[in-house]
Amino acid sequence: MLSIAFGQSKYYVDNLSENVKRGNRQKLRKGILPNKAPYGYLNEPRLRTIEIDPIKSKIVKRAFELFAKGESSIADISRFFQKFGITRYNGEMLHLDTVKRILSNKFYIGIINFSGETYEGTHKLFLPPELFSKVQEIIKAREHPKNNKHNFTFLGLARCVECGCAITAEVKHKYYPSTRGNVDYIYYRCTKKKT
Repeated sequence: MLSIAFGQSKYYVDNLSENVKRGNRQKLRKGILPNKAPYGYLNEPRLRTIEIDPIKSKIVKRAFELFAKGESSIADISRFFQKFGITRYNGEMLHLDTVKRILSNKFYIGIINFSGETYEGTHKLFLPPELFSKVQEIIKAREHPKNNKHNFTFLGLARCVECGCAITAEVKHKYYPSTRGNVDYIYYRCTKKKT
């Protein structure tokens, strides 16, 4: 008897999940974001659309303008948002990653990214596409690519006991034919000694 009840519950949950997914797909085809609206926009519950927030949209646009000048950092923009009431739930500044996501959100130029797919939004825009592009150029220029794909945990923390020179790290690759697997081993050695 209990297994029948669990079976019905699972069927109900699966059915509900499929209905939600279907509803999301329908909204996306109409160009409507099925999630919470980003900063600068409001969810209109009566019409079930996303509208421009007359106050916060001006703050978000000003943040884009400040960043586009190239003189403000992402931390400066976070402080700017806090000054005008765009904060985390506890009133603290937004995390830098959150600010970067805001500055990189294509929703502001009419593109909806949802579950790895792209849709054209039907919402009104308050941000000129040129301004958005300028901000993206600055973000890209400021990113520092990591040259090192390995994180050497102890690098710079130890010195050679014999000579006092710095310890360096290197990766050795080993192939195991029996498992057809590659394994990377990290070795630490004195910079003065040759291997």
